[in-house]
Amino acid sequence: MFVSNPKLTMLVLVILTLTLLPQPILMVNGATTYTRGLPSNTIYFDNFENGGNGTWLKFTFGSPTGNIVGVNKTRSFDGNASYGIYDPVINSQVEVQKTVATSATIIGIQAWTTFNYAMYAAANGQAPELALEYYTSNGNHHQALVEYRPARGEWVLFGDPTSPDNSNNPFILYTFPGSITLRKGYMAYNDQLVSNQYGNTWYWVKYVIDITAQRYVSLCTDVGCFANATNYFVGQIGTGSTTFPEQHSIRIGMKITNDGTASASNALFSDLLVTDEGAVVPPIIQFGVSLFSGWFPILIASIGILYGTSGIGLARRVILGKTEGMLQSYKLIIVTGVVATVGFISILAIGALLTRQVCQSQHIATCSY
Repeated sequence: MFVSNPKLTMLVLVILTLTLLPQPILMVNGATTYTRGLPSNTIYFDNFENGGNGTWLKFTFGSPTGNIVGVNKTRSFDGNASYGIYDPVINSQVEVQKTVATSATIIGIQAWTTFNYAMYAAANGQAPELALEYYTSNGNHHQALVEYRPARGEWVLFGDPTSPDNSNNPFILYTFPGSITLRKGYMAYNDQLVSNQYGNTWYWVKYVIDITAQRYVSLCTDVGCFANATNYFVGQIGTGSTTFPEQHSIRIGMKITNDGTASASNALFSDLLVTDEGAVVPPIIQFGVSLFSGWFPILIASIGILYGTSGIGLARRVILGKTEGMLQSYKLIIVTGVVATVGFISILAIGALLTRQVCQSQHIATCSY
């Protein structure tokens, strides 16, 4: 069927174009931006548009004179803004924090981040960091912290492998190949090595903690999910405080740390999202046969062929007295049937074993096999 009216054809094309757009496009303050829905388990989100979502409190360590924090309008992962932190002093730290009320106990935090070439070029462990803090009923202050060290190409988690009552220590979970300051990892937004190819690079990180168990549930980045993250508790950075937020609240933080050889460091954060991971139905990983499985018709066909041919063979052997080929022996007929059955069961057993290994690596998945 063809539409001969050109006006009608044009109208149909316009309607289809508007219908198939992946997301609505809006004009905000004369600039084009994208709007998109947030997951139903969202606790807090900030894309830092229009000045950001409220005020962030700044904290500094090591007297970083000349530091700057605030909304950045020149670079962003998407939209028109990100949040920038600038620290020009070695051996110092600049952090912005916000306290959010929530009753969730399994909490995820994620963001897109980038950094300048000064952080990449110096050989030590200066890094953009994403923090999630909480207090226990006895006033102990715990901090989950994950960072990426640009010069060293390292993803680092802060925690303790034995107890949440111990202090935080850094543990390297992944290292990109290559030598220091020449890592084949993420490049700076103003990279000076291959700027014509990899400038303005943004990377993504998300981790989940269980406040009740006081340990890391997962840590995922662009590289992949690091199963070894679950080996660590969320360590404490303070004990016995008499003044602290009530327990149904968390403190989220963005920061950068300068080591002894880095200065003029700058990091940008975009699309910060905090979620209630306990409200998410865990994935179900299943291996087996069901009415809706692709294995089911194959199994039925295999059983039909196996026992149909076996039955015909036995009938010919008993009734017609045929003894050619496999029909020369009852044992051979039975053995071939047993071998086929055992082979199929072995496939199921191997599949279930492999599924179990994959499922256990997901930690929050429901396993069925």
